Parts: sequence; C-alpha cells; structure tokens
Amino acid sequence: TGPVQCGGYLDRPSKQRTLDALFLDDVVVFNGHGNTDRIQNLVGAPVTALDVLDRGGTEEARARFVFLKCCLAANVFAPALVVSGAECVVGFAGPTDASETGWIEFMHCLCDQGMTVDEAVAHMRRFDPAWDFEGESCVCVSGCGARGLSEAVSSTHLTRPTLYTV
Repeated sequence: TGPVQCGGYLDRPSKQRTLDALFLDDVVVFNGHGNTDRIQNLVGAPVTALDVLDRGGTEEARARFVFLKCCLAANVFAPALVVSGAECVVGFAGPTDASETGWIEFMHCLCDQGMTVDEAVAHMRRFDPAWDFEGESCVCVSGCGARGLSEAVSSTHLTRPTLYTV
C-alpha cells in the first residue's frame, strides 16, 4: 500500500472521485444522500453497490473506516464495501435527515475520546434515539467494530481522511 490518493475535503465529488476515495483513502466520511444500494451528492451521479462490487473485483478497497452519513446506506451499499475490502463501515439502515447531528458526537467519541467503533455506537445508542438499533434509523456496523479509529488508521501511509458534503 502507498499514500492515499484523495484526502482532504471534497465538495460534491464526481462518481469517479467518490469511488477513488472509497478504494484509495484510509478514512472516509460520506455526508450525502443514500438509498439501499447507492450513495450520492446533489450534483454527481450515484455510486451504486454494483459499482463498488465491480471495482472490488479488480482492486481491494483500502479503507479502514467508512462512515456513511446518509439514508439507508447500511442495507446493501455498506456490505458491498466490506466484501470489497473495507475494514469497518458504519451506516444508517433507515432514513435520516440534516437535523440528525449525532454523527458529530459519534466522530468526537472516535477521534477525541479514543473509543472503539463498538464503544462509540454503544455510547450513541444510550444518548441519541436515532442511533437505537431497534429504532427506524438504526445504525449498523459491518466489519471490525472492536477497533478504535486511531488503531485503524495507525498505518505509516495514512495522510488525511476524506470528508464529503452534499
């Protein structure tokens, strides 16, 4: 593995840039729109689970942590990322909206408090009803939730995470 290719903040990236980040970056936070089998922003073409699986057939995703802050992405899209090599993917199984601010607290738990993904999700389940696994907007974790974000990104090749917006 080598250094990440994208990194930084990408404002409404193209479909290709989104796929590149999912396969080449270590940490990806996608804040956009989703459906059971796709994620997208307001201007780009959607990236589908099939797109991920197609690329995963020729290249393994290097992402160590992906947070899909968009509706329904945990259902089909997130598992496609895990099958393609992403180590840990967190996403909403139900609908969510811009007023859902728990993801900021979730990232604070990971980045500032050093919690593992499982610990951060458990924390969120206690303090934010939208993160309740029994609720409509349940959050699902695929992959290595027992690892912390700092452990997941401790590679000497990690430069910076990718953050998306809509």
